[in-house]
Amino acid sequence: MYNPRDMTSFLTTPIHPYAYDGLALLLILFFLWRGWRRGLVRELSSVISIGGSILLAKPLGNLLLKIPGIALPEFLTSIVGPAIGGIAAYILLRFSCFVIAKSTGLLKKREEGEEVTTKQSLLKAGGGLIGGLFGLLMVLVLGWYTLSFGQLSALLLGNPALSAPSIAENGSAGASPQDKVGLLLLPARITAAHRENFSLSFTGQMAAGTNPVPENILQSAEMVVEITKHPEQLQLLAEFAPVQALAAEPSVKALTTNAEVKALAEAGDIAGLLNHPDVQALLNDPKIQEILKGMDPEEVKKFLEEQK
Repeated sequence: MYNPRDMTSFLTTPIHPYAYDGLALLLILFFLWRGWRRGLVRELSSVISIGGSILLAKPLGNLLLKIPGIALPEFLTSIVGPAIGGIAAYILLRFSCFVIAKSTGLLKKREEGEEVTTKQSLLKAGGGLIGGLFGLLMVLVLGWYTLSFGQLSALLLGNPALSAPSIAENGSAGASPQDKVGLLLLPARITAAHRENFSLSFTGQMAAGTNPVPENILQSAEMVVEITKHPEQLQLLAEFAPVQALAAEPSVKALTTNAEVKALAEAGDIAGLLNHPDVQALLNDPKIQEILKGMDPEEVKKFLEEQK
C-alpha cells in the first residue's frame, strides 16, 4: 500500500555528488535529443514563447485586467494577473512563430523516401544546439533554486511552529492545518536536504559560480539562522551602530510595542513575523530598506565575534 511517508523520505534523501552531475547530463541530453528531433524552427519557437511569456506575464496581465467588466479583489490581482498574462503571451507568441514559419516554408515536412537535404540536416543540428543550451539553462536554474532556496529553507524549517510531523510523514487520514503546512513545506525540506551534497558536485559548483541571487542576501539568511539558534546574540546586536540607527526609527519603535509581533517573536515564529502586515509594511519602507542595505552581513558576524 502506498505510504506518503515513503515518498517524502525518498525525496529528502541526499545522493552522491556525482549522481547530481549524472542527472544534469541526462536532462541536457534529453533537451538536446528533443531539439534535434523537432528541428531548429520548432525548438526556437518553443524557447521564444516560454521566455517571452515570462517577460510579458506581468505587464500583459495588468493590461488584460483593465478590460471593462473584469474586477478582481486587490489581493488576487497580483496572482491572477501574471498567470493570465503569461498564458496569453505564450499563446500569442507561439501562434505568431507558427504563422511566420509556415508562411516562409520553414515547416515544410520531408516527404517519405525523400533524401535528407543539407538544409534539413542543419535545421536538425540547430534544433539540437538550441535544445542543449535550453537544457543547460534548466540545469542552472534548478541549481540556483537548490542552492539559494535550500539555504533560505534552513531559516523557515528552524521555526518551532512548523516542526510538527506532517501528513506526508505520519500518513494519517485526517489532515489538520498543521499537516497541510507540512505538505506545503515539502519543497523546502527537499532543497534543504539536497543542498549540501549538490554544492559538492561539479554542477553545483557551476551553479554557485553563476548564481544571480546576490550573495549578501544568502549571507544575511545565514546570519539570521545563526541568531535564531543563539537568541542571546540579539542583545549583543543592540550595541551594533546600524541596529541602533534602525531602532531609533519611529516605525520600528511602534513595532516593538505591538503585542502580536512581540508574541510571535517570543514564540520564535519567524514565518509568522515575516507575514505580519505591520512587519511587511516596515520592510517595504524605503528608509528602512536603505538602513538594511547598509548592514554588511560580514561586519555583523565580525561584530558578534568581537563581543563574545
